[in-house]
Amino acid sequence: MKIEFGDIIAILALIISIINLIIYFINNKNKIEINLNTYRFTKLPKGYFYIFNVQIVNKSRTPIAIKGINCNGSDNPPIPYLVKENTRKSGKEIISYEKYMTMEFPVNLNSLEGKSGYLEFKSDRELKLGDLMFSVYTNRGTIENLKLNINKAKEEAQ
Repeated sequence: MKIEFGDIIAILALIISIINLIIYFINNKNKIEINLNTYRFTKLPKGYFYIFNVQIVNKSRTPIAIKGINCNGSDNPPIPYLVKENTRKSGKEIISYEKYMTMEFPVNLNSLEGKSGYLEFKSDRELKLGDLMFSVYTNRGTIENLKLNINKAKEEAQ
């Protein structure tokens, strides 16, 4: 059996096509990273209240819409509401007023884009930062068992 030059070109083209297909799937895989900026834990009469200031980053090359986030069985409320407010005064005059709301879903992220905001969860048991596991519901499926990147996290004053 004699191998022709055309056969070699065809085999090389097949190998290049397979490599391109693998690279395409790697680049378009659901890759989300959640970085924790600040956190606040509050003990309630019937459980615990957790507020996280997070940065959500789309590490893939295709846009993604985050429809909701679950932390250890507790869903983040989809409707934004007031988390905290800051008022600066000079004497009796108000210089600035800022209010911080929880993130509104869906959160639309373009390729390699990130957004920051507050998430709120309630739990009947105390959770430690290292034990937090997230499920992220997206338009491209659910990403299970996602851990927070807590390297630079700071506790927020109450």
